[in-house]
Order: sequence, then structure tokens, then C-alpha cells
Amino acid sequence: MSPSTSSSLLLRPTAESRRSRWPSRESRRASAPSPSNFSTHDQEHYSSQDSSNDFECSSQVANAVRCFPRTSSRGSFRSPSGYHLWPRPTFLCLLYLFLLALPDCCVSSKSVTFLNPDRNEGPFEKMVIDPKTERVYVGGVNRLYELNPDQLNIKTSAITGPEPPPDCDGLSCRPLPTFSKALTIYDDQLIECASSHDGKCRTRNLYNITKIEKESTSAVVANDRDSTSVIFVGNGPKFPNSTTDSSPSVLYVASTAVVGRQVDVPALSSLSLDANNMFTIYHKAIGTGTHLQIERGVRDSYLIDYIGGFSAQNDPFVYFASRQPKDLMNPLIGSKLVRVCRNDLHYLSYVEMPLECKAGVVNYNILVDIYLGKPGYDMAANLSIETSSDILFAVFSRGDGDSRNISTTESALCVYSLDRIGREFRETIENCFRGGDGMQKNLPWFKSRGACQNTEYTFEQVMCGKDVNQLIGGSKPISASPVITSSKSRFTSVVSSSVGRRRRNCPENSRYRP
Repeated sequence: MSPSTSSSLLLRPTAESRRSRWPSRESRRASAPSPSNFSTHDQEHYSSQDSSNDFECSSQVANAVRCFPRTSSRGSFRSPSGYHLWPRPTFLCLLYLFLLALPDCCVSSKSVTFLNPDRNEGPFEKMVIDPKTERVYVGGVNRLYELNPDQLNIKTSAITGPEPPPDCDGLSCRPLPTFSKALTIYDDQLIECASSHDGKCRTRNLYNITKIEKESTSAVVANDRDSTSVIFVGNGPKFPNSTTDSSPSVLYVASTAVVGRQVDVPALSSLSLDANNMFTIYHKAIGTGTHLQIERGVRDSYLIDYIGGFSAQNDPFVYFASRQPKDLMNPLIGSKLVRVCRNDLHYLSYVEMPLECKAGVVNYNILVDIYLGKPGYDMAANLSIETSSDILFAVFSRGDGDSRNISTTESALCVYSLDRIGREFRETIENCFRGGDGMQKNLPWFKSRGACQNTEYTFEQVMCGKDVNQLIGGSKPISASPVITSSKSRFTSVVSSSVGRRRRNCPENSRYRP
């Protein structure tokens, strides 16, 4: 029988026995590697056991090594859309869920484990994989490791801290631990952002991570332990007088504001990756450019936690996922998907849309993790899309109103096609530019207030922004019903892959999985 393809999901639920803080305050975040780094043609199994500060890889296919941390007394990483470190769960188990009546499959498995050699420093925080060499790069507290993909042994390590605070007078201040805030790969460089040096980013030689090649001249990400930061590389805008056909690569950054911080770090920005202008705002003009700042008056009270970001190959937009209060006067926590046109030199095309996962009257309001993947045949048929389409897997928990604590173990998985997401964004933009029903722009935290104005523009003319009706806050949610729910486990991450289906002739070294 020739194998066919369907979709499987890897979820990480935590036990109910310990109550943990919402990741925005008590967890650590990592970068969002490009979805292209994680093949949808191969399927890995990752196992997790009760062991402190370890991580374990298990590959079902040859030459496909992708490693995920195991559970620890302090927490575990999250999936490729940004590795979360959850605080002190008592255990973490991995659950494979084969959706839509996926038949039996059998797969071979090989597991290797990397033990944290510096457990006293703190747990692992970030991870990224080089898609060319499959080398694994892991960021921990005061440490950065390069691991060999075959046995997960340390190839190179670099000391990143502790470092004195930026306002140190050199006499009485105490060095502070360095927390790894974000990792991603660009060409032959490892981009590392850390809390030290007030939240700067630097490039390291991919083959010798002890060698720092470039460092940002100003702060880029959050400079504390708990505030979130997300980075990924994607295509950016071309300047009007550009003579090249290709779009330049830029570093997309989203960072939560640190309460009381004096340095102005954009909430969202596109940074140059040109060697002569590394980590500077890609385009900056008077009062505008490829960046957005939260209004200073609400920066310490209206906190947006960014948990992931992505761009799809054939989509002209980039996306970030966030958790934030519904508005300045309503502290109830909600989840949102935000979008900016890649070719927008001024971020005028910025749009926020509520992202909703509801089962009847039960609203799973706290977005925990996202992953952009491809559907298998069964899932594509169920969603009425092609197998080449992009779909967004999103894990949610049910929170308690305006509390930033996850007070329940109720979790859900919702799935959204990127085509549908695009249609919902388009409808919101068109409604605003038609000025219908007194629609408000409704983004006061980004200084965008007042009613939308009626115009004669077509969608194609406004999709990358106009001076009129810039920065739109949609109110109609992108809603879906859960495909999976749990009342006893807190899902912390999700990753999807397509799996070849086989019923017979399993190799002797295979594991049979129903």
C-alpha cells in the first residue's frame, strides 16, 4: 500500500497539580524560527520525562534531527513558533493526537538527550536549529550552546553573563544574570538577543558562537527576565528607487514594554540586516518608519505580550500573535492576531484582529502558542482547502477575566486557514475604508483614534496602508471551534506535521503507534 499523507499534532499538556503563572509574567520566550526551518514532510517524536533541565530529541526519519527540551522542575520549552519556559510544572507529558481518523502508522525512533551542564545557573530558555547543518543552538541563563545534531554533545559554548547593569558606575553595582530573549538564524549568522547591555542583539559566527561579529548600538528587546520578545527573518519592503527585483531580508521584532524602563524600544519593528546598518530601523522618517511605539502615557499599564510571529512564502503580510487587555478601559484579557504588509515603509497597514477559540459559551481566551504548518489530505478536505495551503494551529487556555494567571486547566486547540484569516482581515479593512456603521479605528494605545473615513479606494490600493484610516483595530473576531479540548491538562505548545500512513511491513526498529 502506498503511503498517503495526513496531519498529526504534537501537544504538550502540563499536569493540574500545580498552578502556574501566565507566561507573560513568569515564563521566558524565544524567537520564532521561520516555518521553513521545520519540514512538514518529516515527522519527529519527542518524548518527555521527569528530569531537571534536560531536553530530548527523537527522530522518526533519517537526517531529520529537531530537538525539544524535556520537562524540568522549572519548566520546559515550547514549540517552533517560540520556545516557552513554563514555571515549575510538576511534570510534562507529550501527547500525539492524530486528527480526523488518521489510520495506524508505524515509525522508527531514535532518542538522544542533552543534560544541562550548568543547572545551577538556571534552566534552558531558547532554541533554534540551522536548517542547513541541523546544528542545534540553545540559550540558557548566562550560557549559549552549539550542539552536534547526532548525539547532542556540546560542540561549542559561549559565556553570555553575568553582566553589570547598563547604568553601572563601575564601583558598587552587582553583575546581573543574562537571560536569552531570542534566537534566530540568518545566512551563516546566529542572531542572539539577550537581556544584558539593556536588551541588545548581536550576530555570532554560526560555526564559532564565541565570536561576536556585530552588536546593536541601541536596545532592541526587553531587558528583564519575564517580558516577551519575538524575532524572525522575513522579506521586507523595497524602496521606491530600488533597482533590484528581490525584496531585502529584514529582522521582524516584537517586544513587550518593560515597566519603568526609560529606553524607548518599539513594540513592533523591522530592522536592517545590511552589514553596514545591522539592527537599525530599516526605514525611519520624521514621525514614521518601519516601527510602532505604544503611547508613552499607557506604556506601563497597557502591556502587550507577544508570543509568536510568522510569514508565509506566498503571503504579502507578516503576522504576530499577542495577548493583551481588550482596550484601555476594559482589562479583560484577550488574544489577537496582528498584521503588517511586507512592503509598508511606514507601518500604516497595521491591523489588529481578535483571535477567538470558543466551545459554546466557554471562551478559551488566553492564547498560549501558535504554529504555522501545512494540512494533510484529511485535514485539507475537512477545511475545504488544498494541501499546499497554510494553516495556523493555536493552543489556548481559559483564563479568569482580567487575571494574568492561568487559573484553570481547561485547554483547547483551534485551527485557522491562512486564506480565511486573510479574508477576515480584508473585510475589516474594506469596512473601515467604506466608513460603514460608524466603525472606529480603535487603537488608542498606538494613537489611532476616531471614526474610519469613507473613501473610493479599492482594497488593492489600501492593503499596504494609506495616510487615511491608518492603524485599524478590528472588533469582529476570527473565531473557530476547538478540534481538541481538555479539562484536566494545560496545553503549553503545539507543532504539526504530515505523516506517511503505513499499515504493514513495519521495520523491526519501528514503534507502532495507534
